[in-house]
Amino acid sequence: MNDRIKIYEDLNLLVKMTRAKGDGLALKFEREELQEKIEEYNTEIDELNMTLDAEMYDANAEMADRNMEIITKKNIKTIEVEIKNKKNRLEELKEEETKLNKSLETIRKNKKSHDDYLKSIKERTMDVKETDIKERYKTLINETEDKINALTIDLETKSSRYEEVQNEMESISNELRTLEEKQRQKEVLLEETIFNLANKDSYIDQTKKEKKEQKIGEIEKKKARLEKRISEIEEDPKYLELKIKEIVASSKNNATAKDYLTKLAKKASSQPYMDAPVNNALEEELLKATQARDTFANEIEQKNYNLMDASNPDQIRISYLQDRINNWNNDLITIQDRIALIDTDSAYNYQQKQRDVNEMIEQIKEDIKEFEIAFEEEPESNITAKASLKVALEEKRQDLEVAEEIAAQFRKEEAEEINAANHMTRVEIDELVHKINMANEEINKIKSRILTKKSGLIDISAKNKDKAKLKELAEVVINIKHRRQFIEQPNDVIKRLEKALNTTLEEKKENTKNEKNKEELLETLEN
Repeated sequence: MNDRIKIYEDLNLLVKMTRAKGDGLALKFEREELQEKIEEYNTEIDELNMTLDAEMYDANAEMADRNMEIITKKNIKTIEVEIKNKKNRLEELKEEETKLNKSLETIRKNKKSHDDYLKSIKERTMDVKETDIKERYKTLINETEDKINALTIDLETKSSRYEEVQNEMESISNELRTLEEKQRQKEVLLEETIFNLANKDSYIDQTKKEKKEQKIGEIEKKKARLEKRISEIEEDPKYLELKIKEIVASSKNNATAKDYLTKLAKKASSQPYMDAPVNNALEEELLKATQARDTFANEIEQKNYNLMDASNPDQIRISYLQDRINNWNNDLITIQDRIALIDTDSAYNYQQKQRDVNEMIEQIKEDIKEFEIAFEEEPESNITAKASLKVALEEKRQDLEVAEEIAAQFRKEEAEEINAANHMTRVEIDELVHKINMANEEINKIKSRILTKKSGLIDISAKNKDKAKLKELAEVVINIKHRRQFIEQPNDVIKRLEKALNTTLEEKKENTKNEKNKEELLETLEN
């Protein structure tokens, strides 16, 4: 019994070192209530999650998509038949065009031959004197003119038909493009419809789903707040003390209190100066801290804070403009970095790529010359080899065309980059510099206006900073006085509790951070 009382006393002492307030039992009851509420929330979330998708399923939309699938497939089949018929007609017209073109060429040649012949005859009649010969040439002239007239009519007829064929070909080609685009759109629609039919989520009422998810999200937020409060309670020294006491009172294995004791030990050791011994050195620190606090308090009393740059709408505007200037300066750096990448060709290495492609182009040209020589030198009798060389030569010419297109594309893209750099240099940078200058001018005007004011303005910001510093100095005094209340250090109490509870804490108190804070505070006091 005496051992238990001693444990309770040491626990109480350790909790006092943490400066904890409140009541452990009240925290326990609060935690239980919070846990019950969390369970209610979990049940509510589970019920919402168990809501059948059927309740949000839009059967009408699915039926509409099924009808759409059937109709679209029929439309595609109809379009395919139309395209096939159009292509067949286009092939017929192409064949007729070829024949007409050949026929027109023959008629033109024939007509020209007749025209030349007629011209010769007419020239000849001018020199002929004999009547019978004149009559003969006259007959030939008449016959030739008749033939020319017939050829002219035939040429006009076939030319007219040739034009009709070409117009019809153009019309059918346009119709084909329209049909193919229509087919593509229908195929996309069919693909989307089939995807929707395969994916049942497509027919979930998104509004209802979003409302359900929104409600779950709201509950999750409420639950998170309760869980956060539970975490705070579980870290509270008063709660930790109660849990350890419950374990000790239940006569269970005291080692189970290890986790609670570890947390409590850290809480106590984390208090400023708690690991410092109570001796003359601590008293000296208290004296220095008290003097620093009182001295600074006197300094504050002497200040009137009547400064022209006090916090006011003008200062808000100045702060805003300074933020904008900083952002614009950052934008300038970003743009200048981008320009540098372009000027140095660091981003895409266009120069080397073009050099490599140009070298390849020259090599392809050399290969084409060699293939041309080989093709010319290959005997006509070697049909297979001749055909292979012809194919290879054509492929090389295509390779050259592609390579030159790639080289041109590289030049085009690099030119675009350089134009972009020019635009950034001449426009974007100038705009940013102008904005920065205008903002600086406005800041100077505001400051000038403030300085012309006759009435003083209280610098609330500086006053609040001084209050914060005074509070910090006062807290040092409070912390040291708190430490003076205890003869022992937390580690001394923890060792007794470890022995009494028959356990060893795996993580001993680490006060490095606190020592560092103490050193910084002492340095502040000395300064």
